[in-house]
Amino acid sequence: MKKLRNVICSILAVLMLFSVTACGDGAGSGDNSSEVRIFLWSDTGSTPDGFDEVVNYFNTTYGPELGLTVKFTFDTQDQYKQKLNLAMSAKQNNYDMVFDANWIYLNQFAQKGYYYNLYDYFKEGSKYEGLSANFDDEYLKNNFFNNGLYGIPLTETFGEISVAYIRKDWRKECAADTAYKMPDGVKYNSSNKTVTYADLTDGIDDFDELQYYLYWVRDHKAGVTPILSNSNATWGAWDVINSRNLPSHSAGDFTKAGIKQEIVLSGDITATAYIDEGEVVAANVTDEREDAPKGLSSYPAGFNTYDNKWQEDYEFAYKWAQDGIISKDVLSVTDSDARFKAGTGGCVVQTINNFNNVEAALKSQCGNAAELEIFVNEQALREKKAGYARTDFKAWNFLCIPVTVSKNKMEKCLTFMNWLFSSRENHDLFQYGIKGKHWDEAKDGNGNAIENTVVQSLGNAYLFPAYLLTWNPNYIRVNEASDPKVREYMEYMYDRDRYVGIPYSGFSFNHQRTQELQTALANAKISENRAKEKAYMLGQISDPINKWNAELSQRYDDSSLQSALTVIKNEVIYQLQQFIDSQG
Repeated sequence: MKKLRNVICSILAVLMLFSVTACGDGAGSGDNSSEVRIFLWSDTGSTPDGFDEVVNYFNTTYGPELGLTVKFTFDTQDQYKQKLNLAMSAKQNNYDMVFDANWIYLNQFAQKGYYYNLYDYFKEGSKYEGLSANFDDEYLKNNFFNNGLYGIPLTETFGEISVAYIRKDWRKECAADTAYKMPDGVKYNSSNKTVTYADLTDGIDDFDELQYYLYWVRDHKAGVTPILSNSNATWGAWDVINSRNLPSHSAGDFTKAGIKQEIVLSGDITATAYIDEGEVVAANVTDEREDAPKGLSSYPAGFNTYDNKWQEDYEFAYKWAQDGIISKDVLSVTDSDARFKAGTGGCVVQTINNFNNVEAALKSQCGNAAELEIFVNEQALREKKAGYARTDFKAWNFLCIPVTVSKNKMEKCLTFMNWLFSSRENHDLFQYGIKGKHWDEAKDGNGNAIENTVVQSLGNAYLFPAYLLTWNPNYIRVNEASDPKVREYMEYMYDRDRYVGIPYSGFSFNHQRTQELQTALANAKISENRAKEKAYMLGQISDPINKWNAELSQRYDDSSLQSALTVIKNEVIYQLQQFIDSQG
């Protein structure tokens, strides 16, 4: 009888184990193990250089004490987004912690309850002191979605600086080429200006000098694209063209006028709102008619019409594409960063933080003679003008924990993240690599370490993009780079005083509040319109001004589209008013 009871108990144990691993909240492979499975993306889809060494160092040095190990998986961004969407919608338990953002699925997935609400774990007095000490409550609440904290917000600064990474060695060749002249028919941005080789001897200081360099690269470097761009029109020519002049109004101007900018509604549509003494008077959404009721025409004078600066922007883009400054195959390019590192680009657009990583990869693939320098794309930031850098004090990057993992595994994820932010030493390991091998502090003339600096070793490259895991303002080290402008502009970027806060920055739009709203946001024309714009940004449309005006007229006359936009606009007004009222 005892033997029979043991057999029955064994069978029941197996059945219970099967039920736990096959279904229900927290079910899935690896859920009860001490291994924390973290899913991230990279440009190539491969593990970044040096990263395996760091993970192994952590697992053998700190993992036993914490009772866990970490395992990272990488994929390309496109594949990552597909796999993340599949895993979350199918309630799979493939990952314990994932990267997400408002520009991926975070707002949508927070509304659907796919991620744990982590807010209570950051409160003062919780056992996760590293998290509570480094993420203040105001910052956390600015990063709420669906009234909760559904991911750990990662940022070093509240407004990154976009730069063009330029082949310095080629720029110096260009400056030494006394015979070269800009081809006929190329339009200068500044009136009555010409550029010669002599203007480039001290670097590239404005859009026209950059354009001179790009044409020189076209005419002297076979098999090289002067400025690399991706097919989605980001990180390339459009970033440079669209920001070459000061905008019509500064961020401070909008704030003084009571206009809230950059309300993200979905991946394809944004809004602004005009608020007067706590009342949301009007709102404007992408593609809505200027004269729509409670729309743009109800904004204060000077802000109540659309800006038409796009006309010259599209002309520049078309000219560059026709002249071969933008590559002929740009509609199929997804790897501009990798192409630049391989030596097939005259410049590429990135955030300033990546300078040392890009330079290390460039030298690795093209030899130590390859040099790098930066050009700050935005005129207002390049000239450090006050009042132009706006922010809602939100992060762009988040680490989220799916609710499909068990509470026990969720707490292991938080234990790892708490360790990561508990000390500068811990944080530095994943942000910069192993000290003495991948990085060290910069030294002054007497050989003493300069506090809060970092020099990354080119001999043992660590190329992990830190915004995926470690960014936090309390642990910033300023990169010591071969181009002194990098440190200069990074210190400027980290200066919180340079930012103008967007009013009611804690507001997040709930795109699922009503079925009517969901139907309006799903209007096919909204996503189609964004796709069409990319072709103009990449210079693929001839006669762009006339064709774009015709395109706009068609959108404004599309009753189905305008009806959907009216629903969305009214919802923006309603939700923002509710938020303002709730703030007292």
